[in-house]
Amino acid sequence: MMAGDPVLSLRVSEIKDPTALFERYSTEEIRRVERKVRGEIEQKKEELRQMVGERYRDLIDAADTIGEMRQCSETLVESIQDMQQYCHTLKQGRNCVGGTRQEVPITLLHLL
Repeated sequence: MMAGDPVLSLRVSEIKDPTALFERYSTEEIRRVERKVRGEIEQKKEELRQMVGERYRDLIDAADTIGEMRQCSETLVESIQDMQQYCHTLKQGRNCVGGTRQEVPITLLHLL
């Protein structure tokens, strides 16, 4: 391949009519064009693989985060329900005439 080779400066996106290639270039030059095009195809395939891999990792990270958020919200809801139950128990203890003092439910210990 010579310096300033018109085939190497040819852009793949500029190739509109394959027939024109055969009219303008020799067989050897067309083979160089083919090698160049195949090389660019392989390069694009690799770029696509990397991009898909990155997006897949992003998707997995997002799914993990959503799972953690779900678990956290479930724990929060359980804690609020425990607090409501405890408040209800306290109200019943006050309303109970001559009743004994109510003990704090064990389930509230995880809130501390």
